[in-house]
Amino acid sequence: MEPIERYLAELNRALRGPRRAKADLLAEVRGGLDDAVTSYMDSGEPAAVAGRRALADFGEVPVVAPGFQAELSLAQARRTALWVTLAVAVQPLVWGPLRPGGADPDLTAAQALIDPLLEGLGLVALAGALLALFACGTGVRFLGARPPVARFTGVFALTVTAGFVAMGGGMLAGGAPDQLWVLAGLPWALMFLVSPMAAVALSARRCLALA
Repeated sequence: MEPIERYLAELNRALRGPRRAKADLLAEVRGGLDDAVTSYMDSGEPAAVAGRRALADFGEVPVVAPGFQAELSLAQARRTALWVTLAVAVQPLVWGPLRPGGADPDLTAAQALIDPLLEGLGLVALAGALLALFACGTGVRFLGARPPVARFTGVFALTVTAGFVAMGGGMLAGGAPDQLWVLAGLPWALMFLVSPMAAVALSARRCLALA
């Protein structure tokens, strides 16, 4: 195996993160090394010497891997924040049809207590997810690729998940027996609440592991 291939294989083993983001990063590294080798060869260096010099200029894997890992952590954080945004934004659309009376249903006392909290959590979740998307995207120019951003995103997403599942369950459990969303709500909740939030939680765990 050529030195550059060995280097890329070692770097691949050292990094963890979203598959596509990791593949793009390794392809970028390969392109940079190939350009450096070509430049040295154009200057008259033999191919073997050009490869060694390109690798020496780029840096050893233990030195460069932390920086690349930070980028992959942010990529996972962006994915997690996007999952939160989608999972939260869809809730009013999927729960509305189940509510008797449409947008202003006759809520039980328990539901009337939980409903504004649920709406407030949704607003906080959307605001936090959009902030995380900015911090992990355009905001990198100002904040840098900092692991605390990814950790915060993971913790925030897990908190949102727990809150929505608990409150959604409370809305179902606290309903009157004749309410449509109590009679048909369990499979609906599994499809449009538990499943999306499970995806958010899985992405958040990966985010914390990478950070």
